Parts: sequence; C-alpha cells; structure tokens
Amino acid sequence: MKLRILTPAEQAQHELNKAHYLQYLYDLYDRGNAPDGLRGTFTGLITEHVENLGRRAVKEQIKHWHYTGVREQTQTLDGIHSSQAA
Repeated sequence: MKLRILTPAEQAQHELNKAHYLQYLYDLYDRGNAPDGLRGTFTGLITEHVENLGRRAVKEQIKHWHYTGVREQTQTLDGIHSSQAA
C-alpha cells in the first residue's frame, strides 16, 4: 500500500470529519446522560461503536452467508479467498 501525504486542505477536512463523527457518536450513545466518569467525555466511544458495529456485521454476515455475493465480498474485504461453498 502506497501512502499519500494529505494536502493541508485534506488534513483540515479529515480533522473536521473526525470531530463531527465523534460528536455523532456522542449523541448516538447519549453521553450527555452517561454515568459519572463518562458523561461529557468522548472516552471509549470509538471502541464501543466498533464493537457494536462488529456484532451487527457478524450477525448479518452469518444470516446472509449463503448468498455468494455476501460471502465473496466479505472474503475479499478480509483478504481471504476460500472455495468453501455455503
């Protein structure tokens, strides 16, 4: 994989995207009403969201694994090429 250096404008956009995404996660997980220690913080939001997304993604992959397209797309994204049929 070849790394590309971002232009200052791209770097600024990337940082703005991260800030907006974290605010989205803050709202999604209702951090304003979280228990003491987490309320008003962004601590652990990415990890919590990744775990939740992962759980949902795995459930969906299992549910639809018999579809060749789902199986092939997942294997391609994971870098695994298996001839095993469903």
